[in-house]
Amino acid sequence: MKTLILALSLVLPSLASSVAQAQAPMQHLTFLKGELHAHVTWEKGPTAGSESVMHVAFVDKTHHAVELPAKLKVELWMPAMGHGSSPVTVEKALDEQGAPKLGEYRVSQVYFIMSGEWEAKVTLVLADSSQETQTIKVKL
Repeated sequence: MKTLILALSLVLPSLASSVAQAQAPMQHLTFLKGELHAHVTWEKGPTAGSESVMHVAFVDKTHHAVELPAKLKVELWMPAMGHGSSPVTVEKALDEQGAPKLGEYRVSQVYFIMSGEWEAKVTLVLADSSQETQTIKVKL
């Protein structure tokens, strides 16, 4: 009986984490006065203590893929603790042949270093150096 309880205590948290990851909803962000939208999904995670990977797809107001007219930055921030995490890596998403996908980005090296309430700040840096930031709330 003790062995069964030990086995369940080891397996159930990973199953719960897998279910939570599968149920992470798509986040819809709006930029440039509604002219540009970002659909944010999680390829992996979000989880505390291990790498999470975010996918960001930019579309116009009719939801057709468009090239991003700006530089994309993503920053992790934990408001309650007053700190962030290590910098993430933002790169163009690639198709099966290795070609860049129109308006799509992969954000890797996303490390939420502890459980709690986090923000993923998605920022566009435009050619004139102006910035617009939208925030995704992440609770771990």
